Amino acid sequence: MFLTFASGLLAGVLSGILFAFAFTWDAIGEFESGSILFTSMTWIVPTIYGSVFAVGYAFLATSCVMIILPLVTRIIPQPNLSHAFTTYFVLCVAFYLWQSPTPPHATMIEFGSYKGCCFLSAGLVTQTSFWNSGKS
Repeated sequence: MFLTFASGLLAGVLSGILFAFAFTWDAIGEFESGSILFTSMTWIVPTIYGSVFAVGYAFLATSCVMIILPLVTRIIPQPNLSHAFTTYFVLCVAFYLWQSPTPPHATMIEFGSYKGCCFLSAGLVTQTSFWNSGKS
């Protein structure tokens, strides 16, 4: 059970870090010099910034799946239907986060796509890990 939770949390944090890298590289994309990509600030800051704020969304998604999936499995005894329902729930929440309004002065963590990306990857990896641990 701990490995299922940890894998979902790790997936959400990694997606947050990758999103932060893409956001940073897009922001510095207007510079002609490619040497700015090899500075430590270009690698360290997005890693810290992306991972710190992704933990919250990843923890929320992982917790939701770890709570909802066993409850749905008790209500719907067919495993495929219970996992389909949980996937539907994760996708609905991720879509809601993607559609959340972004203020014009927004930082990266206020983007709906960042929130949805972290939630979606953590939720689906947790569900897949839960599914695989139940099959063995």
